[in-house]
Amino acid sequence: MIVPGARVGEKNVDLVPVGRVTRAHGIKGEIKVVPEGISAERLLSLQRVCLEGAGKRQWFEVAEIRRQPSMLIVKLRGVTDRTAAETWRGCSVSVTRDDLPAAAEGELESVDIEGFRVETVTDAYVGTVREVMETAGQDLLVIDAGGREVLVPAVDYFVKVIDAEKRLIRIDPIDGLLDINES
Repeated sequence: MIVPGARVGEKNVDLVPVGRVTRAHGIKGEIKVVPEGISAERLLSLQRVCLEGAGKRQWFEVAEIRRQPSMLIVKLRGVTDRTAAETWRGCSVSVTRDDLPAAAEGELESVDIEGFRVETVTDAYVGTVREVMETAGQDLLVIDAGGREVLVPAVDYFVKVIDAEKRLIRIDPIDGLLDINES
């Protein structure tokens, strides 16, 4: 999900959530971050992050990031002890789209397709991908379709084309799929 309107310097930017702080790590102010919608490898080179939650939002420079099997250990400049790190427990970790490291050639992850235009294979406009919802069965494209939400399974049966260059997804919906959430 893209978070609109954060301020960086003198301009408004959209933030891309990339993870969540689970808790403090150790006594030197490090935090444990679980990546969401993106591989941990892509986050290893981040230079700055925005932490947000519990009514606060703050930008930090990243001093160091190391990988553990299912999470990252992140050291933020200015967070010097466990108590300070613990105040960010449960907060989202976001970056600007410009700060997001590029995906490997030919690969796209959930955060990459947020904001993509969605059309049917017959060129009918459906909406814009707001987020990719991870479920036990398969991921779902959450599409903002003119003020209503449409969920489309992110499987080959429905998703026929993902064009990263054009930021476009073409789907072939079965009858009623796009009307399922209408009253």
